[in-house]
Amino acid sequence: AYLAPAHEATGVTDPVALHAYAYETLRANISVGDFTVLTQDREYRIRQYNDPAAFSTMLGFYRVKLLYVEMAAWLSGYVDGYTALRLLSVVPGLLIGFVVTLWLAKERALHLAPLVIALLVTALFGDIAREGTPDAISSLTFIAAIFAFLARRDGLVFGLLVLTFLARPDHLAYVGVLMVVSLMMGQRSWGTIAAFFVSLALYVPMTKAGAHPGWWTHFYFTHVVF
Repeated sequence: AYLAPAHEATGVTDPVALHAYAYETLRANISVGDFTVLTQDREYRIRQYNDPAAFSTMLGFYRVKLLYVEMAAWLSGYVDGYTALRLLSVVPGLLIGFVVTLWLAKERALHLAPLVIALLVTALFGDIAREGTPDAISSLTFIAAIFAFLARRDGLVFGLLVLTFLARPDHLAYVGVLMVVSLMMGQRSWGTIAAFFVSLALYVPMTKAGAHPGWWTHFYFTHVVF
């Protein structure tokens, strides 16, 4: 579903054209069996495949992930849309490995690498790095922000946390938790405080601009309907 908002960000707004682009891009890149599952598996998917108007009503769930959508649109100028989404998972996944390794090296704890790898596997990191979602990008920026927070680099903390929010606005909760934890630890960080309030100020206009229906509706859609 991220294919359509990414294509929309390039200037295409016609629901029929967005629908055709998304499904034809999938048809060209996945197996016949997978395409059949995505288009014929149950009533909801059948309707999405056959009705561009119905398909367009769910795009608000996806276009609100502004950073991810804009990066996918930019990459689509160089590779096909499907490859763009894959790159936006694989490359951040590799960078997460680099940041974590750098973190361990700085703490002189490289001997704990096997434990870290086991934790990443348990957390289904491989799936995050393989799927076409904003999760890899938001994980990368948030992990890097925590690293910067521990190094007391507030400017970098601010920038990375705002990028985390722009990749997934629901991660405003994570930004808020980091801010509260930092205050409870007595390690006041203007980077976390500023990032939280800037993100909070952007939250309503950003979700409204993307026609997002609300996060409880989003949660139900993701885990029950879709």
